[in-house]
Amino acid sequence: MMNKLEHMLKEEGRKKGWLAKKVGISNSTLTNIIKGGLPTLPVALKIAHIMNTSVEELWGCSIEEWKHSIEEERR
Repeated sequence: MMNKLEHMLKEEGRKKGWLAKKVGISNSTLTNIIKGGLPTLPVALKIAHIMNTSVEELWGCSIEEWKHSIEEERR
């Protein structure tokens, strides 16, 4: 699932390491998320909160669609 995270970080002049530390995840996990990996819903919500946006804005889907995507990925 593509996201706008890298673009938003660049717009705000922030580094990936800054966000990873704020969220409490490793740099490699954040890189994986930026490249299209799906974070857990709590991590997605933290990222959205820190970036002052919504999960819908970052990933282009609703929370319900998010849950469905995670369920599909686990199968």
